[in-house]
Amino acid sequence: NPYLRMLKMPFGRECKISGRPYTAFRWKPGTEARYKETIIAPEVAVAKGVCQTCLMDMTFNVPVAVRDTVLGVGPDASARPQSETNKEFYWDQQRKAFLEGRQDGAAAPGLLANASDLDK
Repeated sequence: NPYLRMLKMPFGRECKISGRPYTAFRWKPGTEARYKETIIAPEVAVAKGVCQTCLMDMTFNVPVAVRDTVLGVGPDASARPQSETNKEFYWDQQRKAFLEGRQDGAAAPGLLANASDLDK
């Protein structure tokens, strides 16, 4: 599409959830629209089942906080890693599961897609 310019920034941003660097994208969807960009890493988005740009749930199309409240899946502070080392290990395992395309839920409790989705 000659009217859409998408910028790719390899390891250009830090994920707002995992704190890891990821390849970010930035684009302007229309002439009057504002720039949009990815704000979380793809493996985090797939693990949580949310959009990388707007953080809306992919199944119900509602904000993640609303989805968690309605489904009673609220954020469990004891289940999330607290230290930087544990966070790094946790998200490394999420990324490996994402790249392998596993759907057994061993490393990622959410939805997992093909590894080819990471390169798009």
